[in-house]
Amino acid sequence: MHRLGNRTAIITGSSKGIGKAIAQALGSEGANVVIAARSAQELQQTEAELRRDGCTVLSVQTDMADAGSVARLISTTVSKFGGVDILVNNAGIGVFKPLMEMEVEEFDAMWHVNMRGVFLATKGVLPHMIKARTGDIVNISSLAGKNGFKGGTGYGATKWALRGFANSLMLEVRESNIRVINLPRFR
Repeated sequence: MHRLGNRTAIITGSSKGIGKAIAQALGSEGANVVIAARSAQELQQTEAELRRDGCTVLSVQTDMADAGSVARLISTTVSKFGGVDILVNNAGIGVFKPLMEMEVEEFDAMWHVNMRGVFLATKGVLPHMIKARTGDIVNISSLAGKNGFKGGTGYGATKWALRGFANSLMLEVRESNIRVINLPRFR
């Protein structure tokens, strides 16, 4: 029995690694999976694998740091499947070096993907979840959002921010039957 039949999930950063594994798991439970990442080639490979496994899948090349790209991901998903039931904010980048060696562009890139991208995707799917009066937003965080480490000033800051974002968002949307979950992962 497929527990997630007729539900649609967007998984960001899902062409490989943890995001790909999440897409496979949700697809195996019957969810329509929408995979999103920057690399068109990796997305096509992952889409083909998921289809071979019997999943209903749509790939959308997406740059989480770009508002227009994120909006296109959501509108394409809604156009194809009629809504969004699950959002997995998995996309992220990390630059690990001492603060004095970090370039402003590296710091900004982490914030644009790790935090602004989460904001854009979440804000984009919330109207659909609120209208449906149900939804799940899962943020893949990091132990760096709980524990500092040398070389982690920029990355850790984005993950601490993600915890604060998720905790506050949960309070805002729970009356609409929307769950917000923050899952730490090892760096």
